[in-house]
Parts: sequence; C-alpha cells; structure tokens
Amino acid sequence: MLPNSTIPQTKRTFTATTFTKAMDVRPFFNIYGVDTSKKWPHERIWNEVAALKLIPEKTTIPVPQVLDWGYNTDGAYLTVQRVDGIELTTVKNRCRQAQKDGYTGLNGVVIPSPWVTEYDRRENWASKTSEEESYVFCHGDLGPQNLMCGPVTLEIVWVVDWENAGYLEEEFLHLWAVEGNNYYGLYDYNDQLARQIALLEGQGVQSGDVGWRSGQIV
Repeated sequence: MLPNSTIPQTKRTFTATTFTKAMDVRPFFNIYGVDTSKKWPHERIWNEVAALKLIPEKTTIPVPQVLDWGYNTDGAYLTVQRVDGIELTTVKNRCRQAQKDGYTGLNGVVIPSPWVTEYDRRENWASKTSEEESYVFCHGDLGPQNLMCGPVTLEIVWVVDWENAGYLEEEFLHLWAVEGNNYYGLYDYNDQLARQIALLEGQGVQSGDVGWRSGQIV
C-alpha cells in the first residue's frame, strides 16, 4: 500500500453500471515532493452534482445521470451512471447552449480550471456579479480525457468530469484542447494564466487583450 502522502486524492471505482468518484482530504505529493492536492475536495463533488443536474435541464449535452452522492470512508463521493466509450480526439464547443447567468461560478462556488488552481493556490475565489446575464456556462476542464465517443461512430456520446464547471466570461469557452500536448500546455503559459486570474478577479481585462484562439492559449 502507498504511504498516506502518495495515496491519490481522487479515488475512482467502477461497477458494471456505475462510476463513483470520491475525494480524499489528505494531501497528495507528486514524485518531486510537491503538494499537488486539489483544493476544496468536498466542494468539488457538490459542484459536479449541481452541474450534472443543471446541464440536462438547460442543454442537450449528454452527461451521466447522477445516482447518489454524500460522504463515506473515502470522503465526499458522487456516483453516476457508468458510460463506456473511447476518448475523443476532436471536439466542438457546445456549452453556449446553457443559459447565461449574472454570477460567476455555480451556486456561489467558483472552482477555476485545474491549470489556474495549480498556478494560484489561494484558498477561495470570490463569485462576481454582473448587472446583465453576461456569464456563460463553461466545463472548466475540457480536455481529451473528459470527452468520450462511441467506439464505432466516433461521435461524442458523453462529456464527463464537471467538477470545475460554472459560469464565467465567454472567453473561457475557448480554453480547451483535444490533443494531450496542447492540453498540458495550458498549465505552462504563465502570462496567459495571469490574464485568466485577472478576469476571475474582475480586473477588467478585455477579451481582445487575452490572446486566446479556439482550442488553446496563444
């Protein structure tokens, strides 16, 4: 058994019909001894539950059905319908189908994309408000590992892992990648990460200044 410091923070369990994700509150260190634990482990589960309930109501995006959630010996957990498929290599953005909102985040909770929270380890992100419903619904971690397609048709059948979902400025819709190197490159563009943080903080960065293009940061 691995020592406590290297037990993966997210535990995933499969049955023939279900998938369960549990978030352990214990720290997780990578092979270099750096703490890479996900902040807000319980809030991530509740955020994903909220997202998976909202999406079928507001969009036609296919997502797994929520079956159960709560606490167990592994921490906060979420059980959903198991979906089978293979990871997608191409994707088009479909989150614009969701209605807009006047608040960032989801239900008052803002959990930015993993490349942001690894770069900026603050304890909390405040939700912003807008006089108009100008924020759009974003997946928050739209990479090849979270897009499943049918093994025969190669069409999208499921979009999974919504723990970073929420309403944000429309520019965040362009932060996705379908190729592994491009996806992990999202973690490395420090200048653009700083710009994303400025948007999250409401510092008035204009979309034309951000330097994004569809599929990746430039």
